[in-house]
Amino acid sequence: MKRNTWMVLLCVVLAAACLWWGFSPIESTETTTETTTIALILDTDIGFSALQLKQGVKQAAKERNLETIITAPDYAGSQVISQSDLMIEALDEGAKAILLVPSRNEDLTEAIGEAADRGVPVLSLRETLDSQQITCTISDDHQSAGYMAAQALVERIGTEQGVILVLGEEGGNTFALTLQGARKALDELDGVTILYRIVQNGEEMPSIQALLQEYPEINGILCLTGEYTEAAAKVMSRNKENIVLVGMDCGQNRTTYLENKQVDAMVLGMPFAMGYLGVQFAMDRLNGKTLPQNYYTESRVIDSENMVLPENQKLAFPMVQ
Repeated sequence: MKRNTWMVLLCVVLAAACLWWGFSPIESTETTTETTTIALILDTDIGFSALQLKQGVKQAAKERNLETIITAPDYAGSQVISQSDLMIEALDEGAKAILLVPSRNEDLTEAIGEAADRGVPVLSLRETLDSQQITCTISDDHQSAGYMAAQALVERIGTEQGVILVLGEEGGNTFALTLQGARKALDELDGVTILYRIVQNGEEMPSIQALLQEYPEINGILCLTGEYTEAAAKVMSRNKENIVLVGMDCGQNRTTYLENKQVDAMVLGMPFAMGYLGVQFAMDRLNGKTLPQNYYTESRVIDSENMVLPENQKLAFPMVQ
């Protein structure tokens, strides 16, 4: 009888122990593992360049199991949201690194300084900033791009009796470097007249059609910004004169302009690579590695003939990415 009683008591104790163990909270490895977040702050969310940058960042983040914050400013809304606001917001949300495509129209000194104070590296993509607190700049070699564009134009018009109109709009280091590269190529020419129409900050961009009427002898136009390339391409669709137009990446209409011969050639960069490398370099920095001050991705001269080549399709047709 006593033996049966002890057996019952033992079973009750074991059952109670099992119940206690089963309902005890077990620490989850998922809740204790901290996820690294990388923020991409664009200057605009519109256009193929922004699309490619985002694709590059997302691809690199996916491969490394990282979280991303991807935002762009809104200067036209009822409540202005600036890049500075977005940078501070990303820092407050725990971003460990910021990939910044800086706006030309905003002073980001304070926000970049705040990131430095918090020990968060800021990498500049596509554009070059005058700031010692930028950890690394990943961009086109703008000087090389300007040189390539000028060289491509000269190859198409020849060096005999040429008249070239160079168009551009001042706006930070990027344009200054592009113009410097173009001048270097054009200064090597003999027998070619070079006309510069560089718009100062705040000035209105002159009409391309009016410039063509003012200089009827022009047989080549070199556009050093995407905005000027877009404007000139639209005029070329109505112009009957044989004028060679070489420009820079003008966004989503670039393939149409090249196919229709409105633009004879265009220098395109690699935003996808910039976004991808931005994540890679940010993680390298967080892991204690030293980064170069500047890293240049490749640029290529694309025209209607070579844009269909396999090595150029991802540049000319971003949706293929």
